[in-house]
Amino acid sequence: MFWALLALYLARIPRAVKGPRRAPLEESRFGIRTGRAEEIQAADLPALDAYCRDQNLELLIARCDAADTPAAQALEEAGGRLMDTIVYWERDYQKRPLEWDSGDDRVRVAEASDERAVIEIARESFAGYYGHYHADKRLDRTATDAAYVDWAERSLRDPGVADAVLVAEVGGRILGFCTTQMETDDRCNWILAAVAAEGRRHGIYRAMGESSMAWAKARGAKAFYSSTQIGNVAVQKVWARLGMEFAKAVHTFHWWRSR
Repeated sequence: MFWALLALYLARIPRAVKGPRRAPLEESRFGIRTGRAEEIQAADLPALDAYCRDQNLELLIARCDAADTPAAQALEEAGGRLMDTIVYWERDYQKRPLEWDSGDDRVRVAEASDERAVIEIARESFAGYYGHYHADKRLDRTATDAAYVDWAERSLRDPGVADAVLVAEVGGRILGFCTTQMETDDRCNWILAAVAAEGRRHGIYRAMGESSMAWAKARGAKAFYSSTQIGNVAVQKVWARLGMEFAKAVHTFHWWRSR
């Protein structure tokens, strides 16, 4: 997650689904007709505007490369407001092979009996977490907090959300969890990670990272990556110690259509 490397390196990060689409999760959470669009360029704005009018959208969550200033300015001129900047970090196993084959002994694959602990850690850790939902004063605060809890819960139950949930257990207590998903290009996405307040400053977050990397390697991953808000410096320091490097940054805009 952070500033420019090389064009060649950036090109290895696959483009997200380009073009607008409806956002059923946000619609169910907030009760607002919502759409999403990724990798927006300035020339896309007329088509996006037409799509929003056709779908009668109230909100479009729009993302563009942070290096694409014309796209960001076009979204601002159209009425979009910047809500956050996401940074992506990655470790390329072919460029920098993993030094370990197994993870930390405190970390294991989650079991059904861990669900309550995982949900409670998510509720504690992500309350008020300042992502693009919380940055938008028009969105209900209770619903924004619930979004991350729901994400963790769905990760435990739906293989389409996460391939595996790992938990950190110390003294019989679950003190952290993280979710991973293998992608079609043999890259592993470290999606969501959180540590309970009582477990912080004990290396649990790093232990989960090491274990997730080993998990991915065992499944044939060629690279391991994750993303976070640009201001989440503590997490990025750990990623650097895990051998990850900045890959790219992405701006998130909320483009309200009828309010």
